Amino acid sequence: MNNQKLEKLKNYFQQADDSANRLRKIMLFVIVFCLLTVLLSVGSLFYFYSLATSNIYVMDKGGNIATAFKQDIEGQKEVEIDNNIRIIYNTFFTYNSGNYKTQVEKGLNLMGEKGRLLFQTYKEAGWYNNVIQNNLDISSVIDSVKINSHDKPYQFKAYGRQFIRRFNIVEVRRLWTQGDMYDVPRVMQKNPHGLEASITITDNRTIKSDSIVNRQANIQSNTNYQQDGN
Repeated sequence: MNNQKLEKLKNYFQQADDSANRLRKIMLFVIVFCLLTVLLSVGSLFYFYSLATSNIYVMDKGGNIATAFKQDIEGQKEVEIDNNIRIIYNTFFTYNSGNYKTQVEKGLNLMGEKGRLLFQTYKEAGWYNNVIQNNLDISSVIDSVKINSHDKPYQFKAYGRQFIRRFNIVEVRRLWTQGDMYDVPRVMQKNPHGLEASITITDNRTIKSDSIVNRQANIQSNTNYQQDGN
């Protein structure tokens, strides 16, 4: 009888031990599963963060935004600086009586304090009123740009021309600028390159003033002269 009780008691403890082992295995599985889930989640977060930060925004000359892989642009800072300067010429220095506010604002998004001071100087001198009253159409182009992208702040010198049109008169001015370029946070629509230019105009002299009618007459005269010579 005692042996039977001992056997039952032994079986009971054996079953309890087996249940405890199974419970430990289940708990171990749950812990491992949770750890793997956490590691997978953290890994996914890092992956998507890396993927998000691997893209940057670039702006073309027309002001259109596109995305590019960061590794494709890194090491090509000079390209971004050049593009940034050309956009300034195509916005801040290119406008007419109807769109000058929008154009200037776009340019100021890429310029620093000197840009705002330049805008204020133009405004106080009555330049924008002159643009409106005389219905001026102003466009600017860059002929060449020199850039030092190895040191910070980056330095640049831009050599361009500015065309001021009023009816049939075209005045051509030099538009030479220079300055420093600073890294700032990238903003998709306003400053996709993440660059801010501290710009100074070094030469804005008139180099030519001509009438479109006179120019066409000269072209026609030269054409007639060549035909007579033949």
